[in-house]
Amino acid sequence: MLTTTGKKNNVKNMEDTIKIFVAGLRKWAKFNNITQKELSTIIGKDQTTISNYYQDKTRPTPETIERIIQQYNLDYEEILQEGRKELEPPGLLSSEPIPRGLLARLEADVTELQIKVSAGVRADHTNDLERHLRNKHQAIIQDLRELEKLDPAALKEIHNYIKYQLHEKQQDKAMGGGAAK
Repeated sequence: MLTTTGKKNNVKNMEDTIKIFVAGLRKWAKFNNITQKELSTIIGKDQTTISNYYQDKTRPTPETIERIIQQYNLDYEEILQEGRKELEPPGLLSSEPIPRGLLARLEADVTELQIKVSAGVRADHTNDLERHLRNKHQAIIQDLRELEKLDPAALKEIHNYIKYQLHEKQQDKAMGGGAAK
């Protein structure tokens, strides 16, 4: 017998699987030059519905997923595998390393400043703090110039990594954990 928590976990797992499937479908469709309009016509949905799937506004039903698989003769597991690759945080599957040192340094700087502010920096230390912030700002600008040298794929991975980290922190807060990752 399932408990309420068990039911919630099963629903979450199913929602995650559908989200992964849609990510893989979107990648497959792009690779095969299948437009949203073409996909919608084949499966009997309107283009807005497909757009909503891609934007994670709504999710296809298991029946719709089955219809897509049958109409295009797709391998469900292969589509899921591609979807996982699309949704995983960058760096895990990447051939290029992500400048984690940069991200770690920025996180450490922010943490350091938060500690100073929460400790109640006195007014006579304001100039020191402003100087410190200016120096940090210059360091960040230099780091951004270095990022500009990266190719677009690496920049997209960095962007996805940051989004993933923010999403994880938001989920921690929502769950009441609030623990930093």
